Amino acid sequence: MRLLVLILLLGGSFIGAPASAETRHLGGKGTPAFQLNIPKPWKVFRNVLRIPYVIAGPVRATLRTVVEVTPVGPTTLKWDSEALKKHQAEYEDGRKKWAKKRHFKILSFAPQQSETWASGIDVQIVGVSYQLTESTANELSCYALCKGKLFHFKRISRGPDPMQDSDAQTADGIVRSLRCD
Repeated sequence: MRLLVLILLLGGSFIGAPASAETRHLGGKGTPAFQLNIPKPWKVFRNVLRIPYVIAGPVRATLRTVVEVTPVGPTTLKWDSEALKKHQAEYEDGRKKWAKKRHFKILSFAPQQSETWASGIDVQIVGVSYQLTESTANELSCYALCKGKLFHFKRISRGPDPMQDSDAQTADGIVRSLRCD
């Protein structure tokens, strides 16, 4: 339901063609400060359905790719192999319950990945694809540890293959542009 509400709420179209990215300084006032590179015509919305930041791509055939951003805050979290296995199991269980409640069909789960980006940020990535009434949605969650602060990013895109979706790739680039202040 949250996905549907986000899509409906942010359903207006944007005018303009993709252009260079603008570095946006976000956070502050009780949340960690950070920066993301947001390309045109992508837009940043604040406090949508209790989500601190929603970054929305252009409308394509009445749909758009969105990135939810939640700066969690300072943490002493360390990822070890047992914690990661537990997280993957909890993530899959939670997504199965969520999908069942909404009558969506889970198509597949992406195995959890650990990465260290060139900027030195440690990340954990998990994902799920599910069948909606008439389309496929792809959700990718990224948990990033940046200078002792935890950030949660969720990219939601539509279509059978996000690797063939230029907006999903742009959204992933936005997430990877994270810089912590």
